[in-house]
Amino acid sequence: MRVAIIVGLVMSSLIAGAAEAPAPLTAQLPDGITAAAANLGPADGAFRLDVSFPTVRGCEPGQMDLQVVHAGLVIVGNDYTAETRARAYASRKAELDAIAAKKINLWSKFKETAAVFEPAFIAAYDKPELLDQPTFFTIASADDQRYATGLQPARVTRYAMPRGNFREFLEVRGRECTAGTLLANYSYVFLPQPMERGRSYTITQGDGRAITFLFHEDLTVSRALKVNQSGYAPTVGRKFAYLGAWHAGIGPLDLSAWDGKPFAVVDADTRAVVHEGRIALVAKDPTVAIQKQERSGAGEDIYELDLSPLQAQGEFYIRVDGLGRSWAFKHHSDAIGRAFWLHLRGLFHQRAGHELTAADTGWPRPLAHAVAYDADYAPESALSVAPVRPFNAIEAHIKAHPDQQEREPTGHGGVGGWYDAADFDRRWYHYDTIFDLLLAYELNRDAFSDGQAATYDAGNGIPDILDEVAFGLLIWRNSQNDAGGVAGHCEQRCHPNSLAAMPTGRPHHDPEKMFFSARTRGMSLSYAGPAAHLARLIAPVAPDQAAAWLESAKRAYAFGMDEANHYQRDDYLGSGKPYRESDELIAVTGCAAALQLYLATREAPYLERAIALYPTMKPHLKWPIKFVHQDYWWAFGDHPDLPRPIRDEVRRRYLDAGDQVEARTHEKFYRSPIDQRSPWATTWGKAAGTPDARALAMAYGLDRAAKFRDAIALACDWVQGCNPLGLSWTSGVGSNYPWCFFSGESEEDGIVDPVPGITVYGVTGGIPMGARRQGFNLMAYDGKTKVWTTLKRLQPDDVAVREDDLCPHLPYWRGWVMDYHDAPEMQEYTVNETISPCVLAYAALLEPGWMPGPTLTGMKPRDPRFIVGLWPTP
Repeated sequence: MRVAIIVGLVMSSLIAGAAEAPAPLTAQLPDGITAAAANLGPADGAFRLDVSFPTVRGCEPGQMDLQVVHAGLVIVGNDYTAETRARAYASRKAELDAIAAKKINLWSKFKETAAVFEPAFIAAYDKPELLDQPTFFTIASADDQRYATGLQPARVTRYAMPRGNFREFLEVRGRECTAGTLLANYSYVFLPQPMERGRSYTITQGDGRAITFLFHEDLTVSRALKVNQSGYAPTVGRKFAYLGAWHAGIGPLDLSAWDGKPFAVVDADTRAVVHEGRIALVAKDPTVAIQKQERSGAGEDIYELDLSPLQAQGEFYIRVDGLGRSWAFKHHSDAIGRAFWLHLRGLFHQRAGHELTAADTGWPRPLAHAVAYDADYAPESALSVAPVRPFNAIEAHIKAHPDQQEREPTGHGGVGGWYDAADFDRRWYHYDTIFDLLLAYELNRDAFSDGQAATYDAGNGIPDILDEVAFGLLIWRNSQNDAGGVAGHCEQRCHPNSLAAMPTGRPHHDPEKMFFSARTRGMSLSYAGPAAHLARLIAPVAPDQAAAWLESAKRAYAFGMDEANHYQRDDYLGSGKPYRESDELIAVTGCAAALQLYLATREAPYLERAIALYPTMKPHLKWPIKFVHQDYWWAFGDHPDLPRPIRDEVRRRYLDAGDQVEARTHEKFYRSPIDQRSPWATTWGKAAGTPDARALAMAYGLDRAAKFRDAIALACDWVQGCNPLGLSWTSGVGSNYPWCFFSGESEEDGIVDPVPGITVYGVTGGIPMGARRQGFNLMAYDGKTKVWTTLKRLQPDDVAVREDDLCPHLPYWRGWVMDYHDAPEMQEYTVNETISPCVLAYAALLEPGWMPGPTLTGMKPRDPRFIVGLWPTP
């Protein structure tokens, strides 16, 4: 169990899969700096971390942190969660042990435990009030004589926010009965004198904790500098880094002293300057109107560092005098390649019904969910027909068919497709991922090859990105019945571990069976199109496999076009109400499938049917019908035999959409395709920016205009660090990424460094209730009276809070909470909404012939000492 980690509380030598000791540095230390003073991280991983890390004493590793903003300001982080929980448990041990011994259900036990434990924890939480007192801190230096005797800060402010999750061990059937938040307390320490280059400083607190760090602009990262932490493509015309910082709870930090000042791009190996420019103000605390509310967007005055003229290729960092340096980044084809590879790897790590061995990955996982059963419930659209709720549909079927048999006696019927966050279901929404991967290949065929993804599929002659398409489609081909019908959902009767029968949340511990939905016309046609498309693409290198996929597609198409196969029930699962599958989905997917079958076979009847269905398809290419891009392939590629009026109409529609999204990248904000004035800007994974980049990729496929390519690159910049938080939204990509998200596998595999390649939802607008009450403040919940009681405010008086819930007034893009228990909607992800759009964006930029090196293919979990994201920047 990940133990959440008492994070960093567990010594790195005890953590499974921890990285080896740092290798010798590839860059020389600046003159006068010793290795001991620098305390650099490793330089030999997929992302080099040979920057200066602080050292702590007086507490366990991981309970204290320091982030430099500039020479006059540092942010000291303190986490007292573990020691407070220990004292709270000791104070109520007898009561808590008695509850743990009760023979009651898990939910009742959880409520009883929380009612006793939470007030005890809040009563014991007494340190944070000291963290904005200048007298609590002393800054000293052995080599800066101004600090020889120790000085107190000129000013200190504090702020509190969640930084992850902690689980206490009050075990019941292998599952914890309390779950809580790791509380980060940040002190903004304004120094009485600015630090000098090359000097080391120690900040000692009144509680005995101390942290020592080096300030040097070539070694010390300033959290005010934001870069794409993977890097930038030399072929792209618009490249930027950013400067900006938020004084947590108060407002933009004044960085005007650096307006117009020079910055240098420095070679990370030789420390030679390869490019120089000047910092320029973009906007002072610009506002956004997401969710129809005008408010500060970043909480910053945003400055821009133009990297567009950069010509040199290699690995670099940005240096600014008096400020510090950025994280390392590449200006090379590898900048795009390694990010593409890791996002594609995210899909590989989410594969269902598939064992991940130590030979495949540093995050191995046993086989799970390789078996599936047939069931009679409608995929997606009918699941909420009253009184049948989503999971009740499957349970109702099980009750009606107690002798349910496996789909295949060989036990492989459940193989294929991908998991989403915390769930093990495969859904028809994942056809969006299939679309992204197919479009990625079509956009840039010369960039993809067999063996590129370094998976077990290597050596079959098929480009690995198409192997991933095949694995995504495999679950639906396995569901195909003798009549050709295909399911659209593979689900369980409840959320994972709803009955507390799992020792961990990992897939292989799940005892629940997986059930295919009924075979419907719409789902069969949804499958037929991409299956035929895949067959066409792999035919030159794998004709036998192509023939099998094409035959399966034809059978699914024939089933879907036959009205006799329409799925309908007079009394749907005992609800007393009839159900009939949607004609709209059939109209859309029928046209798309006929077109793909024509392109794969060149048989005229398929084209005739596609043309006939196109007028019926058009009205339904809008929400809530998924896959509104089903008509895209009419316009893509050189197919003069397709009707010109249809091709021109579709082409214009997608180019117009691309133009609209591209225009957003010129706004006075961090440059991205996100509509900063849309109420839907951050819904369902769109905060990553790459879902909006899908429109750019489709436009780029029709018109290879540089503006579309450059806008795609800006979307990649946003998702990998060029955003207000300076955070890469994708695990394993860059230096600073989320370590804690809603994945039973990643959270409980015994490895602190999360499974790589997972892009989280991120900012969703508003702070969830649980985080407001147990992350930004401490409140206790009485499960019997169902009353929340405010017992302790974590925010000081100078932090403005909302009176209704005592939550800070946050700039929109600061409203992110790294807490999968109390803010699960921010830590969720799906393969189709967050992972595959990133694959598509980077694939569009990938250089022909790119292959990963050994630092990627041999990537191992990072040593917890160097997981920067354990302490997010406020």
